[in-house]
Amino acid sequence: MQTIGACIKHCREEQNLTQEYVAAQLGISQQAYSKIESGETAVNALRLFQIATVLKADVNRFYAQAEHLRGNNTVNQHTHNNSYGTTSHDIELYERFIQFLLKENTEKDELIRQLLNGNLPKNARGGGGTSIKRRKRK
Repeated sequence: MQTIGACIKHCREEQNLTQEYVAAQLGISQQAYSKIESGETAVNALRLFQIATVLKADVNRFYAQAEHLRGNNTVNQHTHNNSYGTTSHDIELYERFIQFLLKENTEKDELIRQLLNGNLPKNARGGGGTSIKRRKRK
């Protein structure tokens, strides 16, 4: 079964790019990137968009190619083009990505508000608020 990772790999190889290059552009190790291509690591929407940007590809290409290689025409059955050439499937993906970004921004805004008010969350204090004891020098 073809995965999105396999489609990412195919796109990278078409451009004669190395895993090391793409990983460096993403700010991750080559090993971490290799796991994305092999399907060992699930890729979230944000990372998928970052990869698509590095590969200068439309993120929908990965989904469509994976579906095509699986012999699954559900993408074509459930989509129709509008005057801009964007399918309903594309729009659904973009809407999910926008919701993901809105959630991320809301969480960051709340953390900033807490920091500005001097209310640092326990998980941001390190170890649930425990302090690190320093050794006395002799």
